[in-house]
Amino acid sequence: MSRNFGMALSAALLATVVVAAPAHASTTAVELDRLPGTTEQEAAAINDAGVVAGSATIDGSTRAVKWDADGTVSAVGGPNTKAKAVNSSGVIAGETKVSGAAVAVRFDLDGTHTVLGAIPGHNAVVTGVDDAGVVYGYSLEPSGVGAWLAVRWDLTGVLTPLAVPDGTTTSQVSAVSPNGFATGWVEGERSGAVRWNPDGSVTRLPGLEEHRRARGTGVNRHGDVVGTAEYRSTMYSVRWNHDGTIIQFDGSGRAAWINDEGVVVSTVGFKAVRWSPTGERTDLRWPTGSYLGRVTAINSSGVVVGHSGDGTIDPKNAVKWVLG
Repeated sequence: MSRNFGMALSAALLATVVVAAPAHASTTAVELDRLPGTTEQEAAAINDAGVVAGSATIDGSTRAVKWDADGTVSAVGGPNTKAKAVNSSGVIAGETKVSGAAVAVRFDLDGTHTVLGAIPGHNAVVTGVDDAGVVYGYSLEPSGVGAWLAVRWDLTGVLTPLAVPDGTTTSQVSAVSPNGFATGWVEGERSGAVRWNPDGSVTRLPGLEEHRRARGTGVNRHGDVVGTAEYRSTMYSVRWNHDGTIIQFDGSGRAAWINDEGVVVSTVGFKAVRWSPTGERTDLRWPTGSYLGRVTAINSSGVVVGHSGDGTIDPKNAVKWVLG
């Protein structure tokens, strides 16, 4: 179903609004296993083999952890580490602390890890790793008031800023696909969502309104992007097709990820939501006793991960949804 927002949008940027009655398909929500001493944990990413990467608070310290496809949980890194992304081979990328600063780290399959290069005086935030083992993220001043810089780290750990449009003062990567598409946003003379392409070029993505916020948060290997865009002071989940056309999902919320089949997961209010490629909405039930949380990723088999709880009133619990 389409809805014309009127003169606020140009004809080229009209958004198709997906309006579908919520459904409760056959799904199983499972809280993932914990290591001894764990008080809370969250799942950040899942690959097509079903390996989940995330972080757990164990004996008072944050530790990078992974869950194999059979649910077996193991620690990936020592104290003060986080796992943020996993590629198709099971290589995990995340963060650790060195001399009090957050730095990027890649956890390799042989059990070793590589601390990646850093900009002096900056903290690193990791948001993705592609199938070549290239890690993506951004660098920022510890104060948080300086410019954020979208970067990538090659296999040797060398840091390189990503290309940005002219007039950009701040850039951030939020996700990367297995084959090297990345997405995020830029700020400056013209702020908004962008897609970085495997050849290193950058593509601006349209918003729902001129001069309103838009951010890319997930991308698949076709270059389709999901994220959020503002319309009349409300943020909506949206999808940008590879050709740049934008689709708006019904209801305010935060889109998290899009798989290679075009299935999208997002958090809408207190609900975890799955959108089919044609726009049908399915509300994913939280585990018994939980009523809020956040979804973070979906793989090509339709397995969704995230966490229940908010980390303040209720501790976070890593969750996996398996669709029937």
